[in-house]
This record gives sequence, C-alpha cells and structure tokens, in this order.
Amino acid sequence: MKTHLAIILLAATFAFIGCSKDEEKETPSGEKTSLTTVKSSNSEFFNVKNNSSGATSDPFEILEVTFEDGLIKITVGYSGGCETHHFTLTWDEMMRSSNPPIMHLILTHDANNDFCEAYITETLYFPLENILDSIMITNVSINAYSGYNPSDSAIWIGDGYDFDFEESYNCNFVVTAQSVICGNGLYDNLWFAVEDSVYAGYGNYHFHKYLQPVAIDDAISEFIPVEGKQYIIGVIVKEEHKYLYEPVCLAYVGPSVPVKILCIEEY
Repeated sequence: MKTHLAIILLAATFAFIGCSKDEEKETPSGEKTSLTTVKSSNSEFFNVKNNSSGATSDPFEILEVTFEDGLIKITVGYSGGCETHHFTLTWDEMMRSSNPPIMHLILTHDANNDFCEAYITETLYFPLENILDSIMITNVSINAYSGYNPSDSAIWIGDGYDFDFEESYNCNFVVTAQSVICGNGLYDNLWFAVEDSVYAGYGNYHFHKYLQPVAIDDAISEFIPVEGKQYIIGVIVKEEHKYLYEPVCLAYVGPSVPVKILCIEEY
C-alpha cells in the first residue's frame, strides 16, 4: 500500500535543516569550483534578502540558473582570480505547492580579500539532495536571488508533473475532497486529490497530486464540498488568483494545479 506524505520541512526528516555544508570539489566537467556552502534557514534567508547589499555579500552577478539531473547550477560573474572565493546558497525551507514546486534561494559571495581584477565567469553546482536530504523531488522551479544586489535574480521554470485531466465546463473528472497541511484556497485547506501520485524518494511514501480550488462559477457558488467525499467535477486552470501570494508554512504536500470549478456533483 502506498503511503502519502506531506513534508514538514522543520521536522527532523531533513538532516540539513539549520545546518550547512562546505565543499570545494570537482565539477562534472573536472574543473575546480569555488568553495560552496549549502544552508537551510528561513531566518537567514530573509535576513539576507531584506538587507541585500555590500554588507551581506561581496559583489557578483547572477548570470543564469538551471536545474538538471538533480543539480542546481548557478552561473555567476565576479572580479578576482588570485584567491579561492566562497559562495553560500541559502534556502528559505519552503516548498511552494505548485506544479512543479517552487524553491526560493539566495546566494552570497565572500571574495576572500581578492583584489585582482580579472572578470571570472563560473558555474556553481549544488546537489538538490544536499538540501532535501532523502526526499526526492525530480521537477522543481527555482527563484535565485543575489545577496549583494536586491534587483539581481534569475528564474528557472521546471517541467510540471503530468495531471491526467482535461479542462472542461462539464463534470468529467473524479476527485476526493481532502484536507492538506498548510493549504489555502476557496475552501481553506480542503483540496481535491486525484488518483495519481508521485514517488517521494523515501520508503513507500508518495505525494498525492492535487487540484487547488481557487474560484467557482457564480451559478454553483453555494456548493460546499465535504472532506472524504468523492465528486465529479469540471474545471479550468486558473494560474492567477487571490491566494497566490498568501504566506505559506514550511510544508510541501505534493504537486498541485490551481483551478476554477465550473461543474461539481457528488460521485
């Protein structure tokens, strides 16, 4: 039997939360990188993000961020060439429940008193498993911010998980109303679980896939689903909605798609 899992990111499940790891190692191409550190700290992330300046980081530019084969790759540019530089990547410990999930990261730079003026372009490699420990998320979007320049950032949009439903104005898709940790939407934390799931990378645990109800047609606006009941629904995807920027807690329940309900009946 599959066990479905919500990751509470402050729990002891993640060995890297509140910790850091320094590495100076070979890149996949065999070239040596700067010294890098990975941190998981909500407070440190926001302390740097809210105070990004020369006081929190030496100068550098974020040129690109990508994610491939479990590696977060951030290409940076900076002045130097005479000393080993040190970059620290801090995660805010939040997985935004979207499709795919979104991570927010901030990068800071210690130039190690390198006053040389060569312009260095370098790609830094950060294994996602060093942040998430044993939990496996194969698809992810990334917002990478600079701890030096608050206007400097880069975005990677990952491939979404497949959701086997068709947008429709007619009831054509069966779901189960289910409460989720830290969920928000039209019915607060009551979302619609679909039958499909995603392996969580640990034991026999799986993530549900969810439809997040964020709006409903006026003609059926008085309908209130009940937890545990199955419904047949017709929905359309609604990427922009009023719950999009509400604060989220430190949990990830699984990939989700925000939808507007156009038809709903008990199954």
